[in-house]
Amino acid sequence: MVVTSDGGALLVTIASEPAERPVRGNNRITFHIESTSTGEPLDDLELEMAPFMPAHGHGSSQEPALTPLGDGRYRFDDVVLTMPGLWELRTTVAGPITDSFAPRFEVD
Repeated sequence: MVVTSDGGALLVTIASEPAERPVRGNNRITFHIESTSTGEPLDDLELEMAPFMPAHGHGSSQEPALTPLGDGRYRFDDVVLTMPGLWELRTTVAGPITDSFAPRFEVD
C-alpha cells in the first residue's frame, strides 16, 4: 500500500509482517518514506504511531516500538491489533518535516 501524507510532503510505502496486510494480533510494520517533490528517501524523521479503531473509539494497549533502518525506512514492532474491523495506523512525523498520515486496514 502507498499513501501520501496529510500535508502532501511525503510518499509512504507500507509493508506488513507476518502477512501482506496487518492481521489480528502482533504485527511488524515498515514504512519507506520519500519526499513527494524529489523522490529522495528521508532519514532523521521522528515518527510516532498510535493504532486506532474508529468504530470503537479506542486504540491498542501496546505502544509500537520504532527502529529507524536508514534509506528512508522505519520499522514499528509490536503493532498489536486486538480485534477484527477497520484500524488506522495514526502516524505523526516530526523533525526536518512535520506531517502525518493514517493508513487504514481491515483486519479479519
